[in-house]
Parts: sequence; C-alpha cells; structure tokens
Amino acid sequence: VNFLSQQGEKDLKLRLTGEYAHHPGWQQLVTKAETLFLETARLGKLLEAFRTRLDFLGPQGFEVV
Repeated sequence: VNFLSQQGEKDLKLRLTGEYAHHPGWQQLVTKAETLFLETARLGKLLEAFRTRLDFLGPQGFEVV
C-alpha cells in the first residue's frame, strides 16, 4: 500500500508540471489526490499494525474449530 502511494505521488508530480498545474480544476484534483495518498498511507500503517498484533498473538490466541 505504501509503495502504491509513493508511486502515485511521484506520478502526480511528473504529470502535473507547467501551466496545467496552476489551473483551478487541476488544483482541486491535486488536493483530492494528495488527500487520497495520505489516507492510503494511513491505511497501510494501520494494516501493518494489525498484522504485527496478529503476529504477536500467535496460534494460541485462536480457538480450535
């Protein structure tokens, strides 16, 4: 997830250079994309923390079905 977020940020910077980046419509899109990238990074951190908790829980934390 973090890799995709970083790639997206890099791609955004490469594509929106020059006069287009200053157009109001593009600015709104850039703002939304930056928010999406931040939330994606946040989700990645939360998923990593969840995975770590599951790792520490171990097999004894699960009920035999």
